[in-house]
Amino acid sequence: MKKAKEAVAALEPFRVECAELWGVELEAKFLDLYDLDSLFCDLIDSSVSLIIYGTFDDRSEENSLRTLERWQHLRSQGFTDIESVKSRVSKMIQPLKNKAKEKLFG
Repeated sequence: MKKAKEAVAALEPFRVECAELWGVELEAKFLDLYDLDSLFCDLIDSSVSLIIYGTFDDRSEENSLRTLERWQHLRSQGFTDIESVKSRVSKMIQPLKNKAKEKLFG
């Protein structure tokens, strides 16, 4: 999760610059990436939390159900393993690269 936060922090100035130069067209694509990052980080955080605390009470059961729902949501979106995640993220990033190249180099 630390690397994910570092990646978002590194992209943020570029997102702001793109929004200033070219409007919301590219910014929306960044926000889609940020949303996906948030989904994965939340899933990892809640999973690790459940493992560390290892108790079974009402709160743990609620957290477990929410974690399972997040995982099912991601699976329904086609995220089934690391390769599917890499592939989807690459597909999400490609239009950003293409638009940036188009805008910068005509």
